[in-house]
This record gives sequence, C-alpha cells and structure tokens, in this order.
Amino acid sequence: MARANGQACGTTATTVNVGGSVLKHAPTFASTLMYEHDFDTGKGRITPRISAHYETKSFVGSGAFANDVPGHPGVKMQGAYTTLDLSIRYAPRGKAYTAELFVNNATDKEVKYDAIEVCTQVGAPCQPKQQIWAAYYNKPRTLGARVSMKF
Repeated sequence: MARANGQACGTTATTVNVGGSVLKHAPTFASTLMYEHDFDTGKGRITPRISAHYETKSFVGSGAFANDVPGHPGVKMQGAYTTLDLSIRYAPRGKAYTAELFVNNATDKEVKYDAIEVCTQVGAPCQPKQQIWAAYYNKPRTLGARVSMKF
C-alpha cells in the first residue's frame, strides 16, 4: 500500500514499473583528482593546487525516466564533461593570515545540473506538443581572492 497525491491512508496508489530507469545524477563514472604542493620560500609557504573533475554522461531531468522529451532531444541529459579549478595560497611565516587567489571552472565549461518542465512546476496543464523546459547550469569561470585569519 502507498499513499500519494493526498490519498487517505489505506488507499492503494497506482503502481508504475520503473525497472530499467536511470537514476538522476548517477553517472557511470565520476572522479576528482587534486594535487597541491607546499613550497617553503624562507619567508612563508606558497601552495599551488589543481583540481580536475570528470564525469560521464548522466540524466539530470525531472521525473523518473531518462527518455527524451518530444521536440527537446537531450534536454534531460548532461554529456560527459571535465572541469578544472586552480588556486595558489600564500601563508607568511609567523603570521596568522593566509591569502589565496583562485579560478573556479577555469575552462568555463557549461554543466547542466537540472532540467524541469516549467508547466509542471507552476501547476499548469502540460501539453505534449507545447512543453516548456528550463535548465539550470553551473557557475561560469569565476576569479577571486580569499584572505583568512587564525585566532
């Protein structure tokens, strides 16, 4: 027994066979490799870091099924991708602060994190030939600086 869509306890909900479905955000393979190394300059420590993330294609769309949307091929999928983050940190000897420069998503790769059918989200009836889809993406290349202090 299941309770869905406001049905009372004890009501049997319609069952759907989801065998063979693809889980959302479940790539076949994903890996992050990171390397950093400390260099002592005598006056402090410089630490460059590189981080690369690779992921095979994955299903990101709403709903339980990864099949294509008529008229919107690939809208619910994210192809394989690699992103790269870089940083360099300086920690002066005998000081309580560190300074860091960074570049996130250095290759400016667009990665789709989610895709939703807009009419479903706003409660409007969806028409098979008039579907409106929206996709959400990661942040573009971002440059920045951080300063931190130990107390």
